Amino acid sequence: MGLVKQSSIYTLTSFLVSGIPFLLLPLLTNYLSPRDYGIISIFNTSVRLVMPFIGIGIITSIGIEFFKLSKDEFRSYFSSVLIIPIVSFFAVMLVVILSGKYFIGYFDIENVKWLYVLPFLALFSISEELALTLLRNKKEAVPYGVAKTLKVIIEISLTLYLIIELGMKWEGRMLSWGLAALLAGIAPLIYFKKIKIFDFKLIKKKYIMSALAFGIPLIPERISTFVLNISDRLFIAEMESLENVGLYAVGSQVGMVILVLTGALLQSFIPFQYEKMTNLTRINKIKIVQYTYIFMIILIIVFLVLILFTPIIFSVLNKEFISGSVFVFWIALGYLFEALYNIFYQYLIYLNKTRMIAVITLLGVLTNLVLNYLLIKEFGTIGAAYSTLISYALIATITFIIANRIFPMPWLAFSEIVQLKINDKGEV
Repeated sequence: MGLVKQSSIYTLTSFLVSGIPFLLLPLLTNYLSPRDYGIISIFNTSVRLVMPFIGIGIITSIGIEFFKLSKDEFRSYFSSVLIIPIVSFFAVMLVVILSGKYFIGYFDIENVKWLYVLPFLALFSISEELALTLLRNKKEAVPYGVAKTLKVIIEISLTLYLIIELGMKWEGRMLSWGLAALLAGIAPLIYFKKIKIFDFKLIKKKYIMSALAFGIPLIPERISTFVLNISDRLFIAEMESLENVGLYAVGSQVGMVILVLTGALLQSFIPFQYEKMTNLTRINKIKIVQYTYIFMIILIIVFLVLILFTPIIFSVLNKEFISGSVFVFWIALGYLFEALYNIFYQYLIYLNKTRMIAVITLLGVLTNLVLNYLLIKEFGTIGAAYSTLISYALIATITFIIANRIFPMPWLAFSEIVQLKINDKGEV
């Protein structure tokens, strides 16, 4: 299947998967309070914090080695690194059990057992992402889209039943998330068996050590990215209120259209990019640059359309949430810079420059933490959105400069970029 068709399917799937919850906002905001949304948001970001400690970068490494290794070598690599999240899951679960009581106040909940769900959600998510990565790299966009869509339909159906029919609040949303994640986490095991990609006999220590050497430096990067995404909510909760976290979360969900589109386009762009980088001719460089510019133009157009329709979107929400509209412009613009960071970040990942990535994101985090405190104190909740924007603009700029220095690309070869015609398969 060609790159354009793949991109279309991934984009349609991503907007469908994210669009259904988005369209349900007017309904759910009549059943959930800003505090409920605040708790859900904190849980969501906490799962993202746990995932790097369980996955240790294996999703990224598998995505790259798929193109670098032969078919038999990759089966051995996949079988070997799959051991990593299984072992680390038990270590993380132990930490959560021992320390959960100290963090229960942060979640504003009474039952500490809800925290024990976090490692399971992270493990199921990793299992799901591994299967989706294989489907993406094998250019099986339709099965990818079906799997993603089925999961969100199950999750939303359970959410509506538990919240509207049974009258549950944030607990209903968490329970529906957990059940859907369980199904999405088990299904890949059947898929792995079907395609015969996992075999205990193929496990090799060298691949485990190689994956750990690649993935461990990514933990600080993932944590830094997590902090960039959650620190605004933490500062708002501490300096303002949990209700304001809920308002900010709704504004963030609207602005997340940019991230949804970014994720969709990256699903087809990353395999295309890695494949061309393994045979880096001048034409392949131009192809990568050309599609990068197309990528960026699409994001900018969607950003402008989103800002234009923001007042209309918030006009149909419960009036308690209308004030969240002021955050959309700044959050969406920040996500636009995050998208640029994700594009240029791939060059460093491909070259195994994971330590360099960790340093860049750490700088972004330190900047973000300082700015969150100063700007929220000065401007209130919207200061968090300002901080996020500035931080992502900083790391996107630094990443581009470094990536272009160690992996030069013909970004200014406009005549070649315009003249090169690429068909649906990404070929001249």
